[in-house]
Amino acid sequence: MDIWTVEPQYLAPDDLRLQVNLFAQGLARWAGFCRPEDDFYPVSRSDDGIGYRLEPLTEEQSRNPRAQKMWQLLASLAGEPQNPMYPDVSLLGELLGTTSDEDALTDELLVRFFRLVRLVRVLRHELGRDEEKEKGL
Repeated sequence: MDIWTVEPQYLAPDDLRLQVNLFAQGLARWAGFCRPEDDFYPVSRSDDGIGYRLEPLTEEQSRNPRAQKMWQLLASLAGEPQNPMYPDVSLLGELLGTTSDEDALTDELLVRFFRLVRLVRVLRHELGRDEEKEKGL
């Protein structure tokens, strides 16, 4: 699947908001919140903005470091103001261009950034394999 192409039939703002919300909900479930058994969903659908609203995690949800990090990422993408419960997310939002265009990476640099992330992940994987070989695992 080409992650950069958006099919013409999905270019309407309401369709884009729905897709954004579905991805945000999926990421939230992976991180341990917004699961079907949860009483409280910090990520809820919105018919305006980028497609979702974000509320602070519950005390129980915020004990999970993965949930905190995903919440921070989703807050940054939504351009949410800094929440005192969590570290500042404005830097990421500024670089991604979700809170301001002033310091946003160009599309070309954003692609390079994602490529850098991919290369770092591959390198870490390979280094882990080398360590396992050295230990005789």
